[in-house]
Amino acid sequence: MKKLFITAAIVVGIGAIGRRVVAHCMDTGWATRLEALPDSAPPKWLFTNVTAIRENTDHIRATLDAAAAEAVPEGLSRAV
Repeated sequence: MKKLFITAAIVVGIGAIGRRVVAHCMDTGWATRLEALPDSAPPKWLFTNVTAIRENTDHIRATLDAAAAEAVPEGLSRAV
């Protein structure tokens, strides 16, 4: 019985410490953490590449939409 109370106290203590750590991590902004990393750090490299890919995709979509709008003859509507 004594071992059960000790084990329960340890589990509750670990849970309380875990909550404090998680709450502290949530308060810290990820953008500031990424900016603090060196340029060669894999998380920063991955984040900047994903951002660049999204910007390129938006640019390609805008270009294709403009080209498709020019290709439609007058008086006809483009089916979407």
